[in-house]
Amino acid sequence: MNYDRLRYLVTVARTGGVRDAAAALNVTPGAVSKGLARLEEEAGVRLIAPEGRGIKLTDEGRWLAKRAEFVVGELDVMRSDLIDRSRRDAELCIATYDAFVELLPALIGRQYLPGVTLSVRERWPGDLEEAIAGARTDVGITLAPIGTEGVVHVEVARVPLGVYVKRGAFAGVPVDELPFAVASHPVTGAASTAGPLDGWPADATPRNVVLRSSAFQARIGAACAGIAAIVAPRFAVERHNHVVSAAHRLEPWSGAAPRLSSRRVHIARRTHASPELVRRTELIAAAVRALCAPPR
Repeated sequence: MNYDRLRYLVTVARTGGVRDAAAALNVTPGAVSKGLARLEEEAGVRLIAPEGRGIKLTDEGRWLAKRAEFVVGELDVMRSDLIDRSRRDAELCIATYDAFVELLPALIGRQYLPGVTLSVRERWPGDLEEAIAGARTDVGITLAPIGTEGVVHVEVARVPLGVYVKRGAFAGVPVDELPFAVASHPVTGAASTAGPLDGWPADATPRNVVLRSSAFQARIGAACAGIAAIVAPRFAVERHNHVVSAAHRLEPWSGAAPRLSSRRVHIARRTHASPELVRRTELIAAAVRALCAPPR
């Protein structure tokens, strides 16, 4: 049976008449009447009967309309989902955090995926992987990969870390008194002892925290103002220094900080990704490598 004719029947049952159904469907009453007549031929039973100047549904018509309501609804949802899927394929959703939120999108859009609409969302380790597994995000960039079913992580770069301060600030201050601006989101769910999100060793001297913020630029600003030190990837500080005046540049702290290991940058995506998503992921990986390289 034809989908449009079934939709006419369902709408007539819901509105109570041909004219109201036609108005709801944005077609002529004649189209609805002809469609119902053809539907009767296809079904082989009477579906409508005259009633005064209008029509009414027969028992068979009401039965079919009730059954068809589910079918028509499912087809409408399928059509809507297909349109949404096409739109999602035209857009790329990236989940990441910290310095990558600030620095990566412009590079990807300008050099690696021009013409692709990017939706960049700040998600933290664990939440990032869950969003990918649930198909709410396409690709993730993370320094703290969390093992999650349906998600694969690929290491694409390594970034050295350092303790950075405003030039000349906090000289001679002991490490346990050094004020820090730190990320407000701890690593949770990681099968490692990586410690806090910014890479400060878990077994090192506890820090004197004066600012917690999820915004990387807020922590950079605190360091530039000379009120705090930050632990940050070297590439992020170098790129910051590359675009600001000398008064706002940061430098490695001259004190005795614990040894900070390099962090490994991972790309995360669904295990069973489409060839197009795999291609885009490879381009994002190239963008990450370029971002983490020293500025020219």
